[in-house]
Amino acid sequence: MLQLAELCRSLEADLNALAEDQVLAQANRHPYTLLPVRMVRQRTSAGTVFLRWQEMGTRQMGVTVWSSLLADPRTPESLLQDLHSMEQQRVALNMQISLVHTIGRQAAECAEKMAQADAVYSGRLQQISQSSGISPHTQKES
Repeated sequence: MLQLAELCRSLEADLNALAEDQVLAQANRHPYTLLPVRMVRQRTSAGTVFLRWQEMGTRQMGVTVWSSLLADPRTPESLLQDLHSMEQQRVALNMQISLVHTIGRQAAECAEKMAQADAVYSGRLQQISQSSGISPHTQKES
């Protein structure tokens, strides 16, 4: 379980790098920097980092910011397809980051609970061996 948790942390880091190096980098290049909306990274209280659309003037975030940008007649038609593609990539990456983070957290919690169960079990076997003078492994085999 600990190996799975570590693998998930590594995958999450890789997904965050992909989000930053590809999607966020594209959104922060000309001509997208001329728009009143930016794509930004937002860290949650759980420690995950997601891509969000943010209106520059109000700092309002969310898909409604992106929707309003696409609906705005001032947004050049030549950017619509790329903005749609960036939103698709953002949604897919955020979903993958969320899933990998959750699986990693669950695996780490599971490993901790398994270690606790092992400690209780070992403690009980040690009690048995001390009270009977028999090795716990010998008793288990018979």
